[in-house]
Amino acid sequence: WLENDFQNPGWWHNEIGTPRNIADLVLMMRDVLPDPLLHKALEIMARGSMKTNERVESWTGANLVWGGSITLRHALLTGDTGLLVRAVARIGRELDYLPEGIQPDGSFFQHGARFYSGGYGRSFACDLALLIWALKDTEFQFPRAGLEIFMSHILDGLQHMTQGHFLDYACVGREFTRKGMLDATGLGKHLALLLEVPQIPRHEELAGYLHRMSGGNEEWKATRFYPHAMLVTHHGRGLYFGIKCLSDRILCPESCNHEGDLFYNMSYGGHTCIMRKGDEYADICPIWDYAAIPGTTARPQTDDQLLAHPEWKMNTLPSSISGGMEKDGLALIYEKAEHDGISAKISFFVFDGRMVALGADITDEKGGMLQTTVNQCWARGEVIEKEGALFHDGIAYYNLDPDTTFQYTLKTVTGSWHRNNFGEPDDPVTGEVFTLTIPCDPSRHSAYAYAVCPEGTRPGCQMLSNDGKMQAIRLEDGTVMGVDYEKGECYIR
Repeated sequence: WLENDFQNPGWWHNEIGTPRNIADLVLMMRDVLPDPLLHKALEIMARGSMKTNERVESWTGANLVWGGSITLRHALLTGDTGLLVRAVARIGRELDYLPEGIQPDGSFFQHGARFYSGGYGRSFACDLALLIWALKDTEFQFPRAGLEIFMSHILDGLQHMTQGHFLDYACVGREFTRKGMLDATGLGKHLALLLEVPQIPRHEELAGYLHRMSGGNEEWKATRFYPHAMLVTHHGRGLYFGIKCLSDRILCPESCNHEGDLFYNMSYGGHTCIMRKGDEYADICPIWDYAAIPGTTARPQTDDQLLAHPEWKMNTLPSSISGGMEKDGLALIYEKAEHDGISAKISFFVFDGRMVALGADITDEKGGMLQTTVNQCWARGEVIEKEGALFHDGIAYYNLDPDTTFQYTLKTVTGSWHRNNFGEPDDPVTGEVFTLTIPCDPSRHSAYAYAVCPEGTRPGCQMLSNDGKMQAIRLEDGTVMGVDYEKGECYIR
């Protein structure tokens, strides 16, 4: 590799990927590597080092940590203590609340105001965990305040987006299109290093997160609303719910390097993640119908039709009305979603291991049928219809609108990773998919309402209103959760 000095058309590989990999190899081989090879390795490493690449210090978030870690390795191999101090100091400045990086609510942004907790944020967490571990008991360790902010990213952010050892597909961004990227096992191995660092904050809470990730099955109840990421997460009764909406403060999911080109129906928000075991969406990308993203209301479309929507990739902020809140283990999130002539007011409520979704004022200026996708995941056994609900894989789905119907399929599908990621192979992948939708003809009925809860339980609420002015439910204890579109506010009382 050193003799050929291979170059990639993408700058990242030349300035981060290749220098980082070579640095790790040289650190292990330093005592046996011939001088000519060492000098060539240092030349390649320098392309990603602050020593010679002025761009590195201007990078942000995960890119900065990658560049800083290359610089640190460069310093170790050249015996340059000043460069080591400079690298650690620059990395330390990322342990703060910044426009790109860790957000005050515990979420993580990269490439602008774009939610990336489980993508770039996971890499950020892994690299920093390794570095914090390496710096333990040295004068170079990061200050306590920075470590506390870092642990907010882990325990207020990633922990809440994890079920078992799998991440919510919404939090990984375009990395969802790479094989194995919902599996957080590698993240857990890196975070386990932090348990060996005496000064790490929230030590016991981190141990609990890692225990659940490694198979601990104790019940964990937790609810969070992320105002910066416009996300709600909820754990209860063995289920996980993640609901992602958009606002005019954040960017939509990313398409880059032909990863995520089919994400149009995720670009306007209102998509959901429903997990019991955690692997319901793991590596499903090759055979997913991207016109039927869980939670969304959209037209049935082919891949080619979805690719004909280039406007969502322009990194412009959407014009969107949205909001949310959490209180006492309850949370709600809502959005007026508009895209390609389709408009809908959508709200989601989570409480006690349940989720209720309401949609109203659904219109389509182009006419024709729409579909609201309740879920699309790996098929696990049969679907049972009883007591006014559908049951699949330990989860119950209740239709709360008498004027709508559920339609489901258990279907064997063949596709390929290459469909939504040109860097992945085009070999055929086959699997069985469970899809549950609500057909919608806006000219006849412009609403839907459904509940999702663990098998053996019922929705546990009454729908009070679902129209263009108000969407609200009442829980069994009398608590009312609602969205008032005329006032532009939401409440839990």
